[in-house]
Amino acid sequence: MSKRVAIITFQNAVNHGAVLQAFALQSFLSKENLVSILDYRCPSIDLAYYPKKSRVQKLKGFIKKFVFPKYSHQVSLKMKRFSSFKQKYLLLTKTYNSTTISNANKDFEVFITGSDQVWNPEITGFDSAYFLNFVDKKTKISYAASFGSDELDYKSKLFIKEHLSNFDNISLREESGITLLNEITGEQTQTLVCDPVFLLSPEEWMSSLAISKKETKKYVLVYCVQNPTYCIKFAVDYAKKKHLKVVYLNHDGTRKKQKGCLNNYDSGPREFLSFLLNAECVITTSFHAIAFSLIFNVPFFYELSLNKVNKNTRIIGLSEYFGFQHRMIASPQYDGSVLEINWSKVNESIVSLKNESVEFLRKCQLIN
Repeated sequence: MSKRVAIITFQNAVNHGAVLQAFALQSFLSKENLVSILDYRCPSIDLAYYPKKSRVQKLKGFIKKFVFPKYSHQVSLKMKRFSSFKQKYLLLTKTYNSTTISNANKDFEVFITGSDQVWNPEITGFDSAYFLNFVDKKTKISYAASFGSDELDYKSKLFIKEHLSNFDNISLREESGITLLNEITGEQTQTLVCDPVFLLSPEEWMSSLAISKKETKKYVLVYCVQNPTYCIKFAVDYAKKKHLKVVYLNHDGTRKKQKGCLNNYDSGPREFLSFLLNAECVITTSFHAIAFSLIFNVPFFYELSLNKVNKNTRIIGLSEYFGFQHRMIASPQYDGSVLEINWSKVNESIVSLKNESVEFLRKCQLIN
């Protein structure tokens, strides 16, 4: 039954969640298939993470290395860690672009798009490769695809309807995405599945990436993929009450420091996961930081983003499924005085969500 499977996702993003979800889907499907991740270079993604610099910008970057040597070294180390992780843990094909991606047809039987916001036009720039337009007479599947929003303009809806018309099986990550796609296509055949990170057990994550629980100084971990509003102050106040330190894991690549925090600029995917696993509490605006907190049973609080690119549908959907809306930092007055998390119930919900997702993959004939 083993098949040659290709996944197209955001493997080249300098984003902890994006890279780890790619690893998770690859790892789970590799138990019964020959799986590769297409090393596709999306122009919009590359522009966001690897922008071309003018001579003036290059000169400023060169000067910055001497003015801020410690910071520059940490950022360089972070980039090396991402590159090393991809080389060591992701089964990548040769590099493709929009012109050459069709050449992948000769090497694979099944093509999967997802997970992550592969259908968010504000992120991918309407890149049709994520709708598998290059695939010729092969099986086409979406796994846990996300629009990143619960509404789209008319142009986007027309584009999506046209490009999804010949998929064999479609699954999405949020209920809001299913509702939106049902509206676009007029069909009710889409399936709700979990983000790939939930497909691996805590033990599988720890063993496969060689991370473990450590006897370290206790801390609160703050990880914000968008600009925080109230959560930094909340984290500092919460840490003072609990006599903990605050570690701020920088995501955006700027030199911005958060007051009252130990600022970290050099974490790759493994380091991010290790920080989270060993935290006393996680405070975040990140979907994947919440997901891993649930997987590892680490207490957490979260804040919704005000950024228009990230419409919060992923976090809202997750909060509704697991019932943790009361852990949202929605105002400066929020003090975190909430009931303890029922981890037994959380773990049961994860198993249930995973089982539904496994059924979808079984329907796609990718697992027994």
